[in-house]
Amino acid sequence: GPSTYDPQEYNRRRQELLKYVPKDQDALPKRRMIDSFDSAVIPLGSNKKIRDRYMTHLGGVRVGRLLEDMDIFAVHLVFKHALLPDLPADTKQSPFSIVTALVDRIAMHGTLVPDADIRMSGHVTWVGRTSAESTLVLEQQREDGKWEQVTEASFVLVARDPLNTKGAVLNPLCIETDEEKSLFQKGHHNNM
Repeated sequence: GPSTYDPQEYNRRRQELLKYVPKDQDALPKRRMIDSFDSAVIPLGSNKKIRDRYMTHLGGVRVGRLLEDMDIFAVHLVFKHALLPDLPADTKQSPFSIVTALVDRIAMHGTLVPDADIRMSGHVTWVGRTSAESTLVLEQQREDGKWEQVTEASFVLVARDPLNTKGAVLNPLCIETDEEKSLFQKGHHNNM
C-alpha cells in the first residue's frame, strides 16, 4: 500500500464529508438513466499485455476478472448517477461509499474469445432510497467489426455515508420513456 497512508488523517477527511451527505431524497435533483450511462473498452484484441492478464492457461477468457471489472464499473455508474448540489466543485472525494450488495443475475448470450476487444456499457436502471441497480452489457467485437452482445448483468449497490456507518440517500430516478419504464419496473421487481 501507499507509504504515506495515515488512518487518522483519512478518517478526519471522511468525517468532514459528513456535512455533504443529503438528509432527504426529496432535496436531491432527479436524474435520468442517460445521466449515468458510460462505456469502456477492454482492448483484448489490440493490446497483448492486457490480453495476457485476461487469458486462462487454457486459452480462454478469465470470467472472474471480467466480473471484477463489471463490479467496479457498476459502482462507477452509481457515482455518476449521484449529483449533490451542495458539494463544492473542488471536492476531490465523494461523501458516498458505494458497496455492492449482490449480483442479481448474469445472462450469457454468446461465447467470449480471448483475442477480440470487449466493450462494457451500462447505466443505473433502478433507484430506491439508499440502493440502486446498475445494468451492464458486455459486447465483443467480431471479425466483421460488428459488436455482438455476450453478457448482461445487474448489480444491486448500496450508498453509505463517508464513515460507512449508515445508509445515504441517492438521487431519485426520473422515468420518461416507455423503455425507461420497462427497465425501472424490471429493476423494481428484482429488488423486491
